[in-house]
Amino acid sequence: MQFLRTLILIVLMWGCDTRERTNPLDPRNPASQGKPESPLLYSTHDSVYVSWSHLNFSDAHNFNIYRKIEGEGDFRLIATLQPHLFSYWDLPCEYEKTRWYKISVGAENYESEQSDPVETRPGPTYLWATDRFNSTVTKYSHDGRHTVLRSGMFTEPYRITTNPSNRSILVTDLWDGRIKILSEKGTLLNDNMQLIGLTDFAFDSLDDVVWATSYNFNTCARFSFSGLKELEKSIFNSPWYIALHTEANRVFVINDGQGEIIRMDYEGQAEFQKSGFEDFRAMAYDQERDRLWVSDLNRITILENTLDDMRVLKRMTGFSRIDIIEIDAANGDVWCIDYSDQVNESRVVKFTMDGDEYFALQGFTDPRDLAVNPYNHHCFVAESSTGRLIELDDNNGSHVAENQTKGNIAKIVVQWDR
Repeated sequence: MQFLRTLILIVLMWGCDTRERTNPLDPRNPASQGKPESPLLYSTHDSVYVSWSHLNFSDAHNFNIYRKIEGEGDFRLIATLQPHLFSYWDLPCEYEKTRWYKISVGAENYESEQSDPVETRPGPTYLWATDRFNSTVTKYSHDGRHTVLRSGMFTEPYRITTNPSNRSILVTDLWDGRIKILSEKGTLLNDNMQLIGLTDFAFDSLDDVVWATSYNFNTCARFSFSGLKELEKSIFNSPWYIALHTEANRVFVINDGQGEIIRMDYEGQAEFQKSGFEDFRAMAYDQERDRLWVSDLNRITILENTLDDMRVLKRMTGFSRIDIIEIDAANGDVWCIDYSDQVNESRVVKFTMDGDEYFALQGFTDPRDLAVNPYNHHCFVAESSTGRLIELDDNNGSHVAENQTKGNIAKIVVQWDR
């Protein structure tokens, strides 16, 4: 009998101790250590959305939000909210100024420890990214650190660009060869454009037309923005990358099977072929300076006077494999990925508009795409296998921000709502 009483007492004491330690505000709780989880953030232009998870703690009287702005010495209390509220908008916020947020929970005559801080840097842009293997398109905040929304209406989303006229997003879905158009809120607006074997595409926002290539089916097609196929040409041998001169209505197509670049008009008539290439890797067009940057083999070639004879301005060699070329339209600076299959051996290289090297950054693993932010000229790097989004300073290439997305990012683009 005495043994039974002792056993019951031990069980009761263990139960009380367990209940006490499952209290998220108990400093002895091994999971929380007595403080709430860090809030979730994302910025939209000049505001920051702060939210937090519901706590399994019935005695909470309020939530306290603390903030520190870049240049300030310490955190200060900015809001106290009722326990049934789990979000807060902080505005107005100054662009390009980092802000840190923490929360605490208040009970009767008691306030929990403050959560670990979370930071963000508001601004007028968003970063969009495709994830082929998780079948998602994600919209990130200006600094690339925080998720704004995620769309799952894809099977294999890949290439992506923006339509500044209506703030929509164009995304290729490789599974069925469609170009799908999303609203800025991530809803599907149109999926009428389809080209079997879709490889690359380019959007002309002046004429509201889309040009696309099909590498395996040797075709290039023009679509209206509503999705009507207006033209299809089959004069190619493995057409790959495509670029547009939107003012002159000219199309540049890499004809990979012939080692040449074809220039044609908007009616699909070939005007000029520039040969002498082999094993193309990337192409980007600088319309402001009328220069075409092309990579093949271990080299980069800059072509100028592209509406005439496409003469070679400069040719640079000695690279491993230039997979991506991204041009800052405002100043003509050019960012490239020099890819290596070895871990931490890939580089990001920045050039002037004339091909002089600014700097080369080493230590990247599986970088798959670049996107220049036209607002601050920073460059985002997307690493696929690591899931990292890295923001680089345009002056020296230093790391400004980093986001471990836990995804498998394929392509990225910056959207600026001017």
